[in-house]
Amino acid sequence: MQQALFEEVKNQLNITWSDEATDRKINSIIARAIGVLNGYAGQVLDINVDENINGDAQLLIDCCRYIYNDCFEDFEKNYHSQLFALRARCQIEEMSGGSV
Repeated sequence: MQQALFEEVKNQLNITWSDEATDRKINSIIARAIGVLNGYAGQVLDINVDENINGDAQLLIDCCRYIYNDCFEDFEKNYHSQLFALRARCQIEEMSGGSV
């Protein structure tokens, strides 16, 4: 997992401390959020917080925030339009054979 992504998620969650249990929990949350977004996208996303220009990294961070705060069930409802756009973009990329 990218260290930059890990640090950005911790920053967005206002986690300023570091201990083994917290780091393990954050890594687990990130892995779950990646799985969720890959499922919506219908493909494996390449999420890089340093180079991301299409918003996938921010969507991942927002998903992590919902999971961390035990309100994941609200994520799909609150981010429906972004998830729909993600799926549509990935389908277009798949049909065109490249990135859009």
